[in-house]
Amino acid sequence: MSKTSAPSKSITIRTYQSSDYAGIIALWQHTHQRAYRREQIERVLRCEGGVLVAEGEAADGTKRVAGVLIWSHNGQVGHLWRVAVAPEFRRQGLASALVRRAEADIRAAGLDGVGLLTRIANSAAQALYIKLGYRHRDELIFWSKRFDGEG
Repeated sequence: MSKTSAPSKSITIRTYQSSDYAGIIALWQHTHQRAYRREQIERVLRCEGGVLVAEGEAADGTKRVAGVLIWSHNGQVGHLWRVAVAPEFRRQGLASALVRRAEADIRAAGLDGVGLLTRIANSAAQALYIKLGYRHRDELIFWSKRFDGEG
């Protein structure tokens, strides 16, 4: 794996603003991720979670959403739910910077640690989390039930 650098100086990581929603949706569509509805993002924020936005400068000079991370908690530990980085902003350390900022926010909230889930096939994400000090937990099994009939 090649080494990643710190995010470009033209990238700013900040908290979510409602005006970011369209850019986040475009990013999730581009990266083939299931979108959060606006009210779901607002619910995360009401429950003392966080939505971080990385804003970067596109090739045409306009500012746009380069990355996003959503986290929440269960009162004891934080949980990273969604990390996405636009392809043209990858390999610049942006995902690492988003995770580190979320970890700092989670620690500042008084929580004891942080966990996350990845898809088995997402080896790039797994490599990132290993690099950042996360470890795989064999003793856990993920269970799920959907109310929308999607499995």
